[in-house]
Amino acid sequence: MSQSADSVASDLSLGTNPSVDEAALQSAAASLQSDTQAAEDNLIPDCLQDAHQAESTGLTDFNNSAIDCGNAITEIRERDYAVADGDIQAADAAMQWGSTEIEKATDNLK
Repeated sequence: MSQSADSVASDLSLGTNPSVDEAALQSAAASLQSDTQAAEDNLIPDCLQDAHQAESTGLTDFNNSAIDCGNAITEIRERDYAVADGDIQAADAAMQWGSTEIEKATDNLK
């Protein structure tokens, strides 16, 4: 999803119409939400509390990133590119936070 979000962010910063990259972003966001939901159905067991909590938090962050991308798509369609850019930045931050949490979960399994 990062590549799709980066393409839209680039379009927005350059002042070009981001609608060309909108479909790719929408597809990536939907895929991320689907994958996140599937992972939530198979969390690390509760008995590994730190890893379980970190994984759960990371997946929530990933889901929030997908939601932010969906919000950006809505704003692009309404031609409110400044708000769309903020949504893309929020999505990127949520992806980074999620990745950090998933790394913590993995480290807690070692």
